[in-house]
Amino acid sequence: MKNVTRTSFVKENVYYDLKSARILVRNCLAGFEDWANPICLSCLDSENNHLYKEQCMEEAKTTHYSCLEICGDDRNCFEECFDQFLRETDDCPCNKNCPDGCHCPGFKCQPYITVLCQDKKEFAGYSAFSYAISSDGHFKENRHYNSPISSTYPYLFRSGSALLKGEVYIFGGMQNATKVAKISDCGFEEIGQLLNGFDVYWGSLAALPEKEKIILCEGYSSSKCESFDGLISTQTYETSYQHKYGSMAVYENSAIIVGGQSDKVEIMEENGWSEARAFPFLVSDVSCVSVDDGVIAIGGYALDLPGNIKDVFLYRAGEWSTVGKLLSFFRYATAIFFGDPFIVFDGNFDKKVERVEWDGSSVTSSEIINEHETTCYRPIVFQPNPISSCDEACDDFCYSYS
Repeated sequence: MKNVTRTSFVKENVYYDLKSARILVRNCLAGFEDWANPICLSCLDSENNHLYKEQCMEEAKTTHYSCLEICGDDRNCFEECFDQFLRETDDCPCNKNCPDGCHCPGFKCQPYITVLCQDKKEFAGYSAFSYAISSDGHFKENRHYNSPISSTYPYLFRSGSALLKGEVYIFGGMQNATKVAKISDCGFEEIGQLLNGFDVYWGSLAALPEKEKIILCEGYSSSKCESFDGLISTQTYETSYQHKYGSMAVYENSAIIVGGQSDKVEIMEENGWSEARAFPFLVSDVSCVSVDDGVIAIGGYALDLPGNIKDVFLYRAGEWSTVGKLLSFFRYATAIFFGDPFIVFDGNFDKKVERVEWDGSSVTSSEIINEHETTCYRPIVFQPNPISSCDEACDDFCYSYS
């Protein structure tokens, strides 16, 4: 039996230290069946159960590592940490206390979201945040992505983002207004160029999954738009109005663009943009997200009232209606919808993250689940699938995308 050192101990004839602990847990998460502990057995249930099992195991792993860090020379502490890890993983889908999969009594099966931002303050230099958070906010952990060094602006500053065919794409920004990149492992891979410059401070974009393309509209000094298919970008129809500081979403499989120092709303048809029912007032800095059979507009600034907005508006069947009110003001925010709740990540006002319960036609309640340390125009937000093993270069923050 090996001697206990500051970061190692022996449990059941397994040499255990911080490095080997990571190997043990990683192999377990990877499903290697020669591991004796029952938590290492593969979950043969549905794909969703397997995904949530991975999330649960990742969360238990994170708690386990945090526990080990404070143990010092205390062997009993190491053993207690490992016992706690086993207890927590027993609650995971397809494990001892949840053999039938979600829903589990000891673990909430829920989406996780990754959030990225790089900003530049006029007198305060660069600021950034990058983290993963559960949809109820109870679990949050920093994530680290390697971005190219720039002598001018941060790589992601005022870049737009969209998810298409399983890839997270990054467009433009102050560092290079025409760049097209995608998130690859723990960094960014540049894959092409836009025809027009894009800056998410002025412009807007949305992915159309059914049509397998992303629509981007410039917004600043023109009505130009282009269509990106994952490889190349081509010119498409211009909007009838400029939508500077507007927002885009998907309505009935078509792009819809809302506001932008105006009340104008346009929908992209087969032969160009058509004008839809105007927004209830002149609006700027609004954020839109697609829901079932409609589009929600959140926050922004009302130019003709004037004032910041907490009201939530729904566009459905060609009409706008007020469907609720949020706790915080949001400007230049990003929202993501999960079928019941939607979550709003503020851009340039209160810095709050608010989870909003949605019953299909109105807001029923909401709560603040996080607060950013800095502001950021249109944070990059996407739902990842945590995977079980990573290359050492990106340990603990590798993801595949759904």
